[in-house]
Amino acid sequence: MSALAKQPETSAIGQAAANLLFKSRLYRMSLSGRHPVQLSAKPEDPWPGDPATADDLFRGTFRFADADVVLPNQSPWTVTPPNDGWWEAMHGFVWLRDFAAAGGDAAQRHARALVKAWLEHWSEYDADVWRSDVLGRRMISWISQGRFLLDDAEPMFRSSALDSLARQARHLTRTVRMCPSGSPRLTAAAGLVFSGAALPDGAGRLKRGLKVLDEEIERQVLPDGGHVSRNPVVHHEVLRDLIAVRFCLEACKAPAPESLSAAIGRMAPMLRFFRHSDRGLALFNGANQNDPAALDLTLAKSECGDQPPDSATDTGFERVANGATLLLIETGPTDNKAWKTGHAGLLSFEASADGERLIVNCGAPVDTGSEWTQPLAATAAHSTVTVGERNSVELKQGRGVGHPPACDRRERNEADGQVWIEAAHHGYEQPFALTHRRRLYLDETGIDLRGEDILRSTNLRKSDDVPFTARFHLHPDVTASLLGEGTGALLRTSSGAGWQFKAAGGEVTLQESVYLGVAGAKRRSEQIVVSGRCEGQETKINWVLSRIAH
Repeated sequence: MSALAKQPETSAIGQAAANLLFKSRLYRMSLSGRHPVQLSAKPEDPWPGDPATADDLFRGTFRFADADVVLPNQSPWTVTPPNDGWWEAMHGFVWLRDFAAAGGDAAQRHARALVKAWLEHWSEYDADVWRSDVLGRRMISWISQGRFLLDDAEPMFRSSALDSLARQARHLTRTVRMCPSGSPRLTAAAGLVFSGAALPDGAGRLKRGLKVLDEEIERQVLPDGGHVSRNPVVHHEVLRDLIAVRFCLEACKAPAPESLSAAIGRMAPMLRFFRHSDRGLALFNGANQNDPAALDLTLAKSECGDQPPDSATDTGFERVANGATLLLIETGPTDNKAWKTGHAGLLSFEASADGERLIVNCGAPVDTGSEWTQPLAATAAHSTVTVGERNSVELKQGRGVGHPPACDRRERNEADGQVWIEAAHHGYEQPFALTHRRRLYLDETGIDLRGEDILRSTNLRKSDDVPFTARFHLHPDVTASLLGEGTGALLRTSSGAGWQFKAAGGEVTLQESVYLGVAGAKRRSEQIVVSGRCEGQETKINWVLSRIAH
């Protein structure tokens, strides 16, 4: 266990006391020091910007985290933010790369004007604006756009920006470990590495940043390469940060730690693991599809060509690719630290074929404060079985997963190209005395997917007559119609491909669903529902999804 893993989170009382200290005149004086006249290194930003986004920003449209704020003649630094994600994106300054991509004097002047306005409003400590992960992201953004921002800039602006960078770096050195655990602390550590590499007299900060980064890699990157969040989007973002750190170290001619290179080498295959046949990401634990071109670029810059594993037991997923069909199944992690965040989607699966999604989970809003966040974290928003309309995992309001259920050891068997996956969990033992076991089979051609869901009772007095619902959420581009005998449904994709779903062990109906798989978009969709009531020692739902000729 790393030293960081033993360290408790900063308490609310401790944070309040720290805020009082950081706002004091004495503390502000302690942030003073050598005034840098230039960056000692100018690492390139490995990630391209979007000129169209720069055009929106130039016109005063600030579009982040599912929210549009239009301020044609007003500074964005004085408005009430629509949500936390929008606020973090603004103060993180990632959008500077969009101005750099647009290029030209006008884009440069506007970007500098926004930075100058920020310096006028937020150059002194604020508990939110100077929060370690936000500050770390800002540090990365300013330094990686150092040439664009500072070269040939007006001397007063250049001096103010460099002085602010130095002051923020000194604060981050002291507070990096106060950052919430998980990806935020890794971002803070990456920002500290950037400041140590790019600002004069930064050797101590660089050493400290690399030490915290090493601790966070040990804590967050699981042995199979998955991120502890089990969220494919967070996984992607962390991998991008690690790659950016490697670029930064190369720019200042500092050796990359072995832990950094090894983490990138493990995470890249797992990013491939989570990609569907349409090249976007699977929708587990708060993820959205993401941009396939961005995923391609990340994998290219990872310089790791290893193929995805079939099993990711530490992270808690299985992957089956036969023919043109791909299955991704959430089986539950083996390490309880991977339960701290996420959704109640145990034993849910997603299926795609020939570049089209068929069975999906509902996704999640970008803004974690949205009214949709909690409902879409529920078991019912996933393609799995719900018992008594309860969640299979305890969900804490706004704080992720509570007590994790026991997950049985998963089994994977293969023969002649055919694959069987079996896994179970005990999330319904309280209060229903039921376990859920799911068996999935995909034939070697990828055209025949079969499943069996078994609800087994450990106490008939508690489980008898309890309602169950097996849900199969359909992608919005899939149309469905019930079969005449009410035992299944016919599915048609946008390309015209046909699939037939049939089930036994419950009543089959079609119901409305919702899909938030694309950032900023909410689409209506449908779900196949197989429902009934538990009876006897075992209740079985058998189903098959098979491809049919055009």
